Amino acid sequence: MCLQQDSKENNLEAAEESETLLQSMLSQLTEEEMETAARTNYQYLQSAWSGTATVEDRQKHATAMARRYLKSKKDVDRALDCMRLTLQFRQEMKLDQLRRTFDDSIDDNDEQQQQFRSELAERLSSKKSFVMGYDKEGRATFHFRPPKSIHHDLHWTMMEALYTMERTIACSQRNAGQDSINAVVDIAGFQPMVHAPPLHVGQQFLQTLRRHYVGHIDKIVILDAPMAFVILWQLLSPFVGTKTSSKIVFLSGQENKTEQISQLYDPAQAAPWMMTGGRKERELDMDEYLYKTTFDHAFDEDK
Repeated sequence: MCLQQDSKENNLEAAEESETLLQSMLSQLTEEEMETAARTNYQYLQSAWSGTATVEDRQKHATAMARRYLKSKKDVDRALDCMRLTLQFRQEMKLDQLRRTFDDSIDDNDEQQQQFRSELAERLSSKKSFVMGYDKEGRATFHFRPPKSIHHDLHWTMMEALYTMERTIACSQRNAGQDSINAVVDIAGFQPMVHAPPLHVGQQFLQTLRRHYVGHIDKIVILDAPMAFVILWQLLSPFVGTKTSSKIVFLSGQENKTEQISQLYDPAQAAPWMMTGGRKERELDMDEYLYKTTFDHAFDEDK
């Protein structure tokens, strides 16, 4: 009984200490930084666009971002520095605007948005990356199929990946009230001379994932990787953080994939190439996905 009481008291003290550190971190953010942090939540961003955002909502969502960084970095100063770098990155990459790329309300005279739409529509038409399905805990799934790559360009390949990453997070936030996602990478048919990005492109994406999407990745499942990809991965893996590396699993063979993936997904939320019995069989319709499905919904969500 005493041991249980001691444990409860220790947990309470740890929680109080963590909250104190979190408040110390938040107190050092400017109003602009708080707003940018809150806008990482797509629902808040929508309310900001419509003019209905509240101070309480801003505090809530900015706190959620700060908590992820503090949990990851363990130190207030380090967490604050890393968070500020991410806020700067989000502004430089115009991620608020990126999330509106296929919004019906876009002004035809907005040249930047029209460029986003033109470039991303072309790249996403390959069906290389999209959001489809939720795991048993409600996390949305970033599907990535490298053999469907069209061509690589450092900036626009990155913007394509960021669009899908942001959309996957928005789906998790709406569906389950959480920020974490899964990624399923289907490598079947991969040919390095045809499908592999230039090394610096892959490195840049992995560094971005590590630095600016802290606490967002739950699992990365890599399916049916041929030896050529394994060799490429050996060159790229040093750019993956230790924590992210521990979340990556390689699976091959239908029986093995089914056994492992069925622990994460119900068949209704998985594609047949993920597991035997997967019922997400609809052909991906990019017009429907981009123009008729709201940003925080996955493809074929209600089917």
